Amino acid sequence: MKKDKPDVVEPGVKAINDKTIGAIGESAAQMRLKKEGYKIVARNVFLPNGELDIVATEANCIAFIEVKTRLKLDVYRPSDNVTYTKAEKIRRLSAIWLRRNKRYANLQVRFDVVEVILDEATLDATEIIVNKRFF
Repeated sequence: MKKDKPDVVEPGVKAINDKTIGAIGESAAQMRLKKEGYKIVARNVFLPNGELDIVATEANCIAFIEVKTRLKLDVYRPSDNVTYTKAEKIRRLSAIWLRRNKRYANLQVRFDVVEVILDEATLDATEIIVNKRFF
């Protein structure tokens, strides 16, 4: 079983693991998506062989949204971690979800990525970028 390793933190400050950072990022992304007019249909959908972060509708589309969160903006964008293999996995999972949720079958399918950058001290979202039709 993989153990989450703590980030380097100041003495006396509780370490934050990747799972917690991801959950904070997904909450921030959800709030941003709602402000932009998305209707959240599902969040953290566990399916065989994987998870869909957020499923939402916008206009005539059903969007399968991958959320990538980082504590600081590095040389690479958070979305750089959405590899071809990851994109294919999301496509397969979305097909399973659509077979189980037929009422959305008439909508156009779209794959988005939301990048969330958190302030290292406060864990507040300092930057949220919604990349529509990412892959």
